[in-house]
Amino acid sequence: MPVWLQVVLGLTAPMIAAAGAFVAFQQWLLGRRGLKHDLFDRRWAVYASTNDVIAAHLSGKADEASACLEK
Repeated sequence: MPVWLQVVLGLTAPMIAAAGAFVAFQQWLLGRRGLKHDLFDRRWAVYASTNDVIAAHLSGKADEASACLEK
């Protein structure tokens, strides 16, 4: 086997490994961002529901406030 081919084969293995590590790191970052987004969506739903209940209580609509609270 020629020397140049041995050099090319010797260099491609670490390059492929580095590319795989880069892709894995990017997927890890994407997972972290997705988790933060999901947690924000859950917190926003609680905030919106709490806001609806408080607004209904402040406006004096007891029936609507009870319905929002049950929901």
